[in-house]
Amino acid sequence: MSIKYAVLIIINALFLVLGQMLLKTGMDMEQVLSIKAFFNPRIIGGLCIYVVATVIWLYVLPRVTFSIAYPLNSVAYIFSMITSYFILGEALTFNRILGTLIIIFGIFIIVR
Repeated sequence: MSIKYAVLIIINALFLVLGQMLLKTGMDMEQVLSIKAFFNPRIIGGLCIYVVATVIWLYVLPRVTFSIAYPLNSVAYIFSMITSYFILGEALTFNRILGTLIIIFGIFIIVR
């Protein structure tokens, strides 16, 4: 796999996490899923970012072996832990950090 596709997969993962963050903060404002929630700018933004991530993923899929591309996309777990700590103020526990390190180790093994 070329660096180009690895970067695109990482960008895809970043967009997925950003989209989820917008959806999470948007739903925190709304509290219930309703028609009104779909007009919340954060939810709209999150859904739009998901569309961009999907387009990137569709570009990558035919060009990269699926058994490498999909596990590499799990860098999203790493990004979500970091952003949930800095943006949402969630705790970074030992178990979360350990689990993320295990994921990083797994990604390293797969792409080698």
